[in-house]
Amino acid sequence: MSRILVASEKSWYEELNMIASYYEAEFERKIRQQVGAVFPDYHTSSFKLEIQTDQKEARKADLAMVHKDFRDWWVVEVELIGHPLSHVLEQVSVFTHGTYNSIRIANYLKDKNFEENAVRLDYNKLKEMIFNQQPQVLVIVDEQQSEWKSELAKHNASICVFQVYRNTTGNESFRLNGEYPECYYSESHCRYHRIIPNLLEVLSPTLLDVKAGEEVFIFYNNRSSSWRRIDEGQSVFLKLMGQVNPLPANTSYVLAKDAHNRLIVRIN
Repeated sequence: MSRILVASEKSWYEELNMIASYYEAEFERKIRQQVGAVFPDYHTSSFKLEIQTDQKEARKADLAMVHKDFRDWWVVEVELIGHPLSHVLEQVSVFTHGTYNSIRIANYLKDKNFEENAVRLDYNKLKEMIFNQQPQVLVIVDEQQSEWKSELAKHNASICVFQVYRNTTGNESFRLNGEYPECYYSESHCRYHRIIPNLLEVLSPTLLDVKAGEEVFIFYNNRSSSWRRIDEGQSVFLKLMGQVNPLPANTSYVLAKDAHNRLIVRIN
């Protein structure tokens, strides 16, 4: 069982699924309450339309996420870890290969976003996006399960763990892990110094919000490490502050800033 200590409150938060029982509808409601903070670049609404394929029984998802700039959209299935994986795979198989009528779905999502979020989506842009793009599929679960990730990947679906924690006064905190929609607002190529180890040159340093000598956290594979900014002439570097470097050597990277102002590193 995992716990979270909030030191400023001197309070422990316990995993909700270990101290209380809840239904899938309640879990979905908690996701809906926090979705604006978790996925700030997307409009999220209910999505209870039946999706059909030529070969399988029609299925209903739970949520739909539409990028605010209509870059992409996601069909979301909310599941409790106690449900059998076979049920989840049956759902996902339909969503990834489903037939999506752009007119029907655009009307539905337009109405739902106005009803639930007081947001008026551009109908023409919405319809065009749905017509041109098959949705990506995301499964949100309440507990980590390694088997699910590998099986869902076979169906081109992503899995995100959304865990709810509660303390003894009823306050809640949330943990997000896994794969989920991310948008980046500024990016820079990075490369290691040719001689000095653990020194990463940032080729477009304007995305860094720290000054020379200050430390910053960067994330790689959902793990953070601490780095210090060093300015040498016109060049800007980040020097690892720990003992173990999480970034593989002899490759190049892209450093990007996401909607939560986190710095994310990925291999280029």
